[in-house]
Amino acid sequence: MKTTHLLMLILALALALSACAANESTPVQNAGDDNESVMGGARIGRDEWTPVFPRAQSAPEHLYIYDARGQSYEMLIMLTSLQGVVNQTEPRIYMIHTNEVDAFWLSEMEEDYGVTSETVENPWDLLDIFADELSGLIVYDPDLLASTDLADTLAGINGALVVSPDLLAQAQGHGLEILEGMDFRGRFAHNVEMFTWAMENVWPSANQNAICFLNPVVYTSRDYLVSNKILTLMLDMHIPDERALLEEVLAQTPPNIPILGWAIDELLGVIIFSEGNKFHVATEGARNMSVTSGLPFPELSQDHAGPFAGQLENKTYIAFAYTDGDNVAYSLDALYHKWQDPARGQIPLGWEITFNLVDLGPMAIRYFYETKTDMDMFIGPACGIGYIYPNRYEDLDTFVSMTKPYMEAADMDTIWLINDDLTLADDAVLAYTGGMDLLGIFLDYWPNLDKGFYFASDGTPVLRSQYTYLIGPEQIPGIIETKKVEKDMLYPDSPFFLFIGVNGWATSPTYVKEIIDGLGDEYVVLRPDEMFAAMDKAYDDGWEF
Repeated sequence: MKTTHLLMLILALALALSACAANESTPVQNAGDDNESVMGGARIGRDEWTPVFPRAQSAPEHLYIYDARGQSYEMLIMLTSLQGVVNQTEPRIYMIHTNEVDAFWLSEMEEDYGVTSETVENPWDLLDIFADELSGLIVYDPDLLASTDLADTLAGINGALVVSPDLLAQAQGHGLEILEGMDFRGRFAHNVEMFTWAMENVWPSANQNAICFLNPVVYTSRDYLVSNKILTLMLDMHIPDERALLEEVLAQTPPNIPILGWAIDELLGVIIFSEGNKFHVATEGARNMSVTSGLPFPELSQDHAGPFAGQLENKTYIAFAYTDGDNVAYSLDALYHKWQDPARGQIPLGWEITFNLVDLGPMAIRYFYETKTDMDMFIGPACGIGYIYPNRYEDLDTFVSMTKPYMEAADMDTIWLINDDLTLADDAVLAYTGGMDLLGIFLDYWPNLDKGFYFASDGTPVLRSQYTYLIGPEQIPGIIETKKVEKDMLYPDSPFFLFIGVNGWATSPTYVKEIIDGLGDEYVVLRPDEMFAAMDKAYDDGWEF
């Protein structure tokens, strides 16, 4: 049985692991003095709230809607820069990108927040509406595609439109010209030269409260980066020169700020970011945040597990919870699709969801809270306000203190933690439990060789997921059978607790319900927070673990 778990663990880790400055003038032409103001104090609808994430300067009132589905990459890069610049002063452009979710969130804003809208059919007509608000053009280099990241940062600082060489003549036909020093074709030989120049010449005028690592082939989320003047770059940590510059960037930027986007290599990236005292927030694929981040703060509440009622029996208690809710893009899109599954609400389920939506997508987190059932509960995201490895984060106390107000805003008393070495030192647990009032902690997206449940030194119950994240849902019956053998052999006379963290991308609630419906009388399925209450009850009743 333990050999099975070890092989699953090895497979998960293997898959995870596979995964001369130019002499030009300083590029800031229209930089304002507001690059720090977005973090400056209370925002709409909540007193004494200082957001970690930059928010739109006002709530959206009237939106111009453009359906960008089917557009070319070059057009999408241009349009997201237009959206970001225009939305700096007031959210006015909203785009439909991939599926019905974008339209759904628009309808939520119209119904719940009184937003009005009108559709624009032609992208050049959209440009004409706002051309007078643009200072000019920035041309990126298609032969060095990461120049789109640099161009977006400069677009936000200068209020300019980013274009490809192929769209340049058309953009000029709409009354815009290239800004001085802003044609990057052939300017840099490689990423290291380009982003070294960016750190010297662009970073001082960029937003000092966040940075972003964004794959240049990705066009979504760029509107938010442009709107908030966030330094955007891409460095491959597997290439020595780029790795060295990445570490310099982390050393030159403030501690305890988010790194948005997505690391090329999740495991290595989060290690490096954590050691640089930065937290990773997965926003790659998140759309229209330059609009949604202006919405009023929602008031959120959920039911909480009280003391375990009745007597514990010598049975296996099982809880299921969905992973990946720390990912902003997941919470805005894939989670919506899981939420519509007809089995949701019929079985006890936990849902990891990012409370960063309080800042970035209030309409979404409000929707999920308002439509949850008594069977649903929300779990604080890995590993708090951002994705870190706690054993590598030097200023963990500050990180926890930044997480606490978001946990309280989302009415959460459980959190999911992940560590790169499949352990969690007791002092790291105590940093969380000492800084927040927690019912319990969920640990990791993959199993270890321990039994999967224990108590920290301060008595906080901890449940380790027994699901090997990178393997599909078909493993669940085998996990249950393996743990049955383990209980029968090693813990025949006491309750046993089994927590399965279900892959949020791959597994439907309907499938989980089929598993639950097939369980025998020796199993009891609980909501995940109720599992912590059951563990506390077992401890208080003197059961041997």
